[in-house]
Amino acid sequence: MGAPQASAQAAPGEGEVTALVDYTWCVDDAFCIFENTGYTGSAFRSGYDTPNVGEVMNDKMTSLWNRTDKYVCLYRDSWYRNHMLPLAQIAIGPGQSMANVNRNENDVLTSFRFSDSYACD
Repeated sequence: MGAPQASAQAAPGEGEVTALVDYTWCVDDAFCIFENTGYTGSAFRSGYDTPNVGEVMNDKMTSLWNRTDKYVCLYRDSWYRNHMLPLAQIAIGPGQSMANVNRNENDVLTSFRFSDSYACD
């Protein structure tokens, strides 16, 4: 499945969670995570650094879409600890989406924050 097509909706709040959505729920200026492959199932979206995605989505991300103009650094633990991606210096780029993350990234996300570059700490 290729990148989803954009939808025109209002910008996200600090963090919103919902159940049983599809990719159209992911709005401009948001980073969105989805419980299931193909941008479906329960989901969380935010346009802000998020120290914890909350109980509903903690350790449940299987697909993602970055609808911002920033890079997104992903972490296994709250408060931006234990970078998820194997090279630890690589972020999810602006506009990048993954309909099915790899098995090492599946169901382990707890926090994320935005960066002006691929460099994550």
